[in-house]
Amino acid sequence: MPGLLLISLPAGFPIWSRAAGALAALPFAAHAAQCLLGSPPAPDGPYAIAGYTLLSIAIVGWIVAVLRLPAAWRRIAT
Repeated sequence: MPGLLLISLPAGFPIWSRAAGALAALPFAAHAAQCLLGSPPAPDGPYAIAGYTLLSIAIVGWIVAVLRLPAAWRRIAT
């Protein structure tokens, strides 16, 4: 969960992607809290579905941001 929040901070990513990444941390935190409190969460439950859907949207945004980089920056980044 903290990783999703930290990855969503850089301004180089589109705002919709950053928001989706930050929001994806919430269902994953609820899923983890449910697990820590002793009730096993369903792997196909609402928290997992919401988390993975938002994570997928964030990943698409990160891909778009990387593909929009100029060629010179892509050579440095890899």
